Amino acid sequence: MSRANSKQNTSASVEEAKDSQTKQRYTNLHPQGNQHASSQPSSRIANGLNGNIVEANSDMSSMAHPAPLFERLVSEEAQQQKTYSRLVENLHRKIASLELAQKDSEDRLKAESKSKFQLEKKLEERENHWSLKFKKLGEERDELKKSVEAEQATNTKLRDQVKRKDKDIHRMLQRKYDKKESPMAHTMKGGRPAANSPSTSDVTQRTGQNFKSPREILAASGSIETVRTRDAENLLMDFFAM
Repeated sequence: MSRANSKQNTSASVEEAKDSQTKQRYTNLHPQGNQHASSQPSSRIANGLNGNIVEANSDMSSMAHPAPLFERLVSEEAQQQKTYSRLVENLHRKIASLELAQKDSEDRLKAESKSKFQLEKKLEERENHWSLKFKKLGEERDELKKSVEAEQATNTKLRDQVKRKDKDIHRMLQRKYDKKESPMAHTMKGGRPAANSPSTSDVTQRTGQNFKSPREILAASGSIETVRTRDAENLLMDFFAM
């Protein structure tokens, strides 16, 4: 209310100042007519001037008088409402765009998490597969290592046996050579000395009529080792012409 009163006082002072300015202008325009004219014309002029002044004042007051406070408040509130409505619309659009971005991000996150889960599952399956395969290969390696060790042991035994056989053959040949170099060997006219035990061919010739199967012949000639030893001796004697 104080604001409205101050505005009304200001408008009234403005109107008074305008009236005084109008009167001053008229007196400046007609100084002589006012001094020599009679009272009746001057009264008419004054009435006319007063009417003109009143009309001018009414026009000026109507033009200079501001709008009422309620209308100004309503217009300001309307402008504020429009501004706020625009802000709210902008915020709604931003919220909608943010919601779309959030939904897109959530969908991408779900897809990434799903793919990550699948990759982890696949990685776990591959790890299990390769661990089992590695374990199987380790077992095969151990088995092959054992078999290699067994083969090496067998080869060592065979080498030892071959060495022993070589030594036996060497000793046998040495004995035969020493026997050949002895004086008794020189007194012999030649030919092969008679063997203590008959050979396989002799046994076969003597017993070929009585035995029909090789087993019977083998049983008559002796064991397998005996036959092999006797045949080897005969072959060596034939080779060295003893």
